[in-house]
Amino acid sequence: VRPASRAGYTGGAPSSPTAEVGALQAKTVAQAEEIEDLRGAMEGIEHERDYYFRKLREVEILCSSLQAQVEEGADVTPLQVITDVQGILYAENEEEAEPKEEPAEEAEDAPAA
Repeated sequence: VRPASRAGYTGGAPSSPTAEVGALQAKTVAQAEEIEDLRGAMEGIEHERDYYFRKLREVEILCSSLQAQVEEGADVTPLQVITDVQGILYAENEEEAEPKEEPAEEAEDAPAA
């Protein structure tokens, strides 16, 4: 059922049904392209979010490790902390960052809060 305001409306719209279908198909194609562009942007943003989350997680693990070292009496210098954090921040990917401890050891240190 077409609304009364739409019946006979020709204000700028194609007058024939074939032209209207063609216009709608063109609009559909344009919207599909826009959706693909938005999906690509979303995937890029999600990748970046995950990248920075991994960096933050590595810094968190480093902090736990350094705290455990300090509690054991090890001498942790500010320069060592800065160097370790910069190593995490400026590493190109996870393989380039040098982990200080294995994950199993980190789990043992974490509950000592």
